[in-house]
Amino acid sequence: MWSHDLLGIPESADERTVKRAYAAKLKTTRPEDDPDAFQRLVQARDQAIWWARNRWVPPEHDDDEDDEDTLAAGEAREPGTAPLPRSDPPSSEAGDANPEPDSSGSVVVRLDPVEPSPLRSAEPVPPSPEPGADEQHPDGVPYVPPPTLDALFQQIVSRRGGDPEAPEPPASDLDRPGRGGGAATGGNEDEAEPFLSDPTGPRPEDLFADLRDRVAGLCRPAGLADIAGWETLLEEAEALDIGHRLALETRIALGLDQALADAERLGRTLEPGGPTASVLAAVDAIFGWSEDVRRLARILGRTPEAHPLVLAMEARGGPAIAPRQTESGFPLIEPFDLEAYFGTTGASVVTAYDRWRLSERYPLAWSWSALLFPCWWLARHGYGWAAAVAAAGFVTTVAVVFEPIATASQARDYVLFLLGLVALRIGLATQTNRLEILRLARLVARADQEAPGRNDRRRTVLAGRRFGGRFPAFVVSAIFFVMVDLYALTVVGGALGLDDAVVAAQVPPARAGSLFERIRVQAFLEHRTRTLTRIDTILDRTRGHPVPATAVRAGLIRDEARRALGAATVQTYWSLWRPYVDKAESLAKEATGETAPPKPRDS
Repeated sequence: MWSHDLLGIPESADERTVKRAYAAKLKTTRPEDDPDAFQRLVQARDQAIWWARNRWVPPEHDDDEDDEDTLAAGEAREPGTAPLPRSDPPSSEAGDANPEPDSSGSVVVRLDPVEPSPLRSAEPVPPSPEPGADEQHPDGVPYVPPPTLDALFQQIVSRRGGDPEAPEPPASDLDRPGRGGGAATGGNEDEAEPFLSDPTGPRPEDLFADLRDRVAGLCRPAGLADIAGWETLLEEAEALDIGHRLALETRIALGLDQALADAERLGRTLEPGGPTASVLAAVDAIFGWSEDVRRLARILGRTPEAHPLVLAMEARGGPAIAPRQTESGFPLIEPFDLEAYFGTTGASVVTAYDRWRLSERYPLAWSWSALLFPCWWLARHGYGWAAAVAAAGFVTTVAVVFEPIATASQARDYVLFLLGLVALRIGLATQTNRLEILRLARLVARADQEAPGRNDRRRTVLAGRRFGGRFPAFVVSAIFFVMVDLYALTVVGGALGLDDAVVAAQVPPARAGSLFERIRVQAFLEHRTRTLTRIDTILDRTRGHPVPATAVRAGLIRDEARRALGAATVQTYWSLWRPYVDKAESLAKEATGETAPPKPRDS
C-alpha cells in the first residue's frame, strides 16, 4: 500500500512499528517547511494504523486444524475488534446477508470472491480466468482471493453492529480527491476531510483540550518526573491533525521552558540521567528540537536571554552552529543574534526576517541615506572596502575622462555616466536589507568562533561590529561628494538653467537646444571661471615683493589673461587657458625665490 511504502515498512507491520516509523519520518518532514508532505505523512500513518488493526490475514489451508486455530484466534482478540474472517471455498450461500453463528457463538462471515485490489501489491494483476474456470494453487488447494478494502470495511462494521452507512475507510492516494482521482468533489485537496483512525474515537477538539490540560499538570515540578505520563501523552498526541499538533507542541515548549526557568531560579541543575532529562529526551524524539534548535527558538519567541529549553536542547544535540544557510543559500540567523546585532535601530528588519526566511527572498527596501550618501552608508555598515573602491573609481573617472568636457561627445558620455551612477545608487538603496543580513551572517560565523554561547559576550561581538568608524566614513564620503556629486550638480544643474542667449552665442543656432551642447557650454563657462580664479590666486603670492617690476609683470599677466580668456569661445578657449596659468606659476616661483630669475645675456 502507498502508506506503508511512504513509511518504509512492510504491510504486515503492527501498530507500534507504524508509530516508530512515523516518528522517524517526522524528524525530516516538518509541517512548517512542507505542509503538504506533512499532511501526506499523517494520512499514511492513520491508514497504516487502521490497516494494522483491521487487516485481513489469510489463513493457512494445510488442514482443518489450522482453520480451527484461526477461528480460535479470532475469538481471542481484544473486545471491540473484529475476529479474523474464515476463508472457506465459495459456495452458493457465500453472499448471505444474515450470517449464522457457529457452534462457538462467533459470527462467521463468508466473504464473496472478488478481484484483488491492485493497491495490495505492487505485482501486476493477472488476467481474470474465463467464467467457470477453477483457480487452484500449485498444491491443489482452492484459492480464495482477498477482499477489497471497501468490502472488508463494510463487513467489519456489520460485525460490530455499526451503521452500514458509516464513513468509508481512508481512500488510497489514487482515490483521494485532489490527488489524481476522485472527481466527485472537484479535486480540491484542501476540502478533503481529515481521516481518523477510529471513527468512534473522540473528536480532535476534545482530544486536544484533554492533552492541553494534561500538559499543564505535567509541566509542574512533580510532573517532570512522571516519565510514563509524558510517554502516554506523546503517544496520544500522534492522533492529532496538523493544526492541533502544532498548538500542542507550542504548549509543551512553553511549559517546559517555564519549568526549567523556575528550576534555575531555585538553584536546581539538570542531571544528565535524571527524570527531567528522560522527559526531554522523550519529547525531543517526537518533535526533533535538538536537530533544529532555531525552530524551537522561534516557537518560544524572542527574549533578551536564551531560553533554558533551547540551551537544554543544544546540550543534547550540540551547539546549533551549522548549517548557517538553507540549500538555496539564504542565511539562517537565530533571533538572539538578530536582536543583538540590530538592537532597537533595526526593529523592522528583525520583525520581517521570519517572513524573508520562509520565502527565502529579500523584499525591496528603501534608504534615503544610501541613495544620497552611498559611500557613507557602505562605510558605516561594514563595507568600508567597497566604499573606498567606489570613491576611488568614480573620482578617477571624473578627473581623467570628464575634466574638462570639451566636446559634445564627451558631454553625451558624461550624461550616460551619471545615469549609470544613479542606477547603482537606486540599486543600493533597495538592497540595504540584503546587505545588512549578509553582513550579519559573516559576523555570526566569526562569533561562533569567538563567543559560541548565547550571552553578553556574543551580544558585544555582534553589536560592536555593526557600524564602521565615523572618521574614515566621513573622509571617503566627503571626497566622493565634492569630486562627483558637486561637480555633477554644477555642470548639469547649470546647463539646465543656462540662458538661451548665452548658448546661442557659443554654438550654432541649430544645436543650441541640445542638452549635450548646453552641458558643453556650461562646462566651458565653469572652467573659465575657475581658471581666472586660479590665476589670481597664484599672482597674489607676488604681492609685497621688493622689486616693482615683479608687481607690474603680475598685473600685466592678470589683465592679459582676463582679456584673452574672456573673449574666447567654447571652440578656442581650450587651447588658450593653459599658457596663462603657466606664466602665472612661473612668475610666482620667481618672486618667492623658488627659481632663480634668468641671467641677462652678455653684450
